[in-house]
Amino acid sequence: MLSISSRDIKQWVAGPAEEGGNAVDITDMTIEDFVVQVRQSKPSVKTCATVCSVHKESEVGHAVKLLLRTGYHHMWVVETTDDGNIPVGLISITDIFRKFAHTR
Repeated sequence: MLSISSRDIKQWVAGPAEEGGNAVDITDMTIEDFVVQVRQSKPSVKTCATVCSVHKESEVGHAVKLLLRTGYHHMWVVETTDDGNIPVGLISITDIFRKFAHTR
């Protein structure tokens, strides 16, 4: 059976930190080859956080790594004000996938 989850794909895209992730052009890959490549990657250790947020000036790579570490599918985007961190948006792994797909 060929099934993978968004968590599987997040872990594969992030890849080992020392290798800079899996920056592979998947546009010409068959679905079967892609699933096999994702399934053969090593899963990362999941850690839990009560609240997951990223600052609005953070890089997307940082957001992906945080989503990967926590296992969450979305997180708050915050802005620092005099009153502390204020939520200004929400980003999801689907948003990141959608943007990645449209830049190819």
